[in-house]
Amino acid sequence: MSARITLATAVRVLAQLRRDRRTLALVFVVPALLLILLKYVLDGQPESFERIGTPLIGLFPFVVMFLTTSIAMLRERTGGTLERLMSMPLSKLDLLLGYGIAFAGVAAIQAIADGESRLGDKGRILVRPSGTEPVVRVMAEGEDDALITSVVADIAKAIETRAG
Repeated sequence: MSARITLATAVRVLAQLRRDRRTLALVFVVPALLLILLKYVLDGQPESFERIGTPLIGLFPFVVMFLTTSIAMLRERTGGTLERLMSMPLSKLDLLLGYGIAFAGVAAIQAIADGESRLGDKGRILVRPSGTEPVVRVMAEGEDDALITSVVADIAKAIETRAG
């Protein structure tokens, strides 16, 4: 296993994702639209939305990332890219870790976008790496303390889960 090859694989996967508008829509637009639709369906029942929306905010990234990773690997196999990659000095572990790193970053961004959709105009989110510690800081502000706490916890959990 080589860190250089793993990171190169992750960069290649991210470049492929950036060029595929359908995948980007699937990853970023669909979950946010589903949450917005659910919010309008449960309009006037904020307790129900918080009870149902919170688990879904964690479930959507997992389901979408599973589908996207499956489609990407299938595309690699059918396009012949996987066979060409395996003929290079690239181990299977490098390939899998590269995909994992790339999709973990995308899933974290997706969790942030879903949190933004939950907050709407009632708040904002800031996520940044610490300059002095090996941590990522998740900060939010808004009108509803319970909603802010829930959104920050969901984003932190998504980043922590994907960071390993």
